[in-house]
Amino acid sequence: MHSAVRHKTTANAGKISDVRALFPPYREALAATGRMMVRDTQQGVDVPSRSPGKPSDVGSVLSSRHYKSVWNMSHAALESWKAKDSV
Repeated sequence: MHSAVRHKTTANAGKISDVRALFPPYREALAATGRMMVRDTQQGVDVPSRSPGKPSDVGSVLSSRHYKSVWNMSHAALESWKAKDSV
């Protein structure tokens, strides 16, 4: 795992491996969800704060619980961008 501050973890090698395996799907889902949100915003479609779809809608292999985190992160980034753009 990478961190800005080095630290020791009590997680075993299997858990660390499982977490590392989530990074690529998260990255892909964040990119796809972000593109979808920007497209919808540009077309004048209101992007809901809660995910209206499923992970498979953006081709993600993440669970619904993990995709909820992706949606929340993407929505927060979009709202931040819109607020900064309107200043």
